[in-house]
Amino acid sequence: MALSQLLYVSEEVGHVTLDDLLAIQEASIRNNARHNISGILFHYQGHFVQFLEGEQRRVRELFEWIEQDDRHTNVKLIYERLASRRRFAQWHMAMLDLDLHGESERADLEEMVRGASAGAIGFDDMPKDLFILEGFAKLLSA
Repeated sequence: MALSQLLYVSEEVGHVTLDDLLAIQEASIRNNARHNISGILFHYQGHFVQFLEGEQRRVRELFEWIEQDDRHTNVKLIYERLASRRRFAQWHMAMLDLDLHGESERADLEEMVRGASAGAIGFDDMPKDLFILEGFAKLLSA
């Protein structure tokens, strides 16, 4: 079984409330547990950033389904790669709405979203992106 990691960004359609995000998280936890997928979802100023990891075929199938989800648009794959270990094994789907958090956390995610929108983030930027994501993960664990 090949372990795959995938990161994408997208833009929300309409207005996504905290209740909407919690419903997405609840369904994701249930579905991802069934397929041994872990990850983390961020929401910030109308954008989603999501990192997924798991068996390569399952992650790819999930991403294809996500691309068709009408709650967001402009889905951009930032990177997809094979990995030797999971980064977020403790969560089938953690969720963080950065509209509710501090300025420095939002600035990091904003930089990532802006770079992705401009096509500036790619495979070479992955370690930095993972470092940022792991920093956000620490916020969830605190």
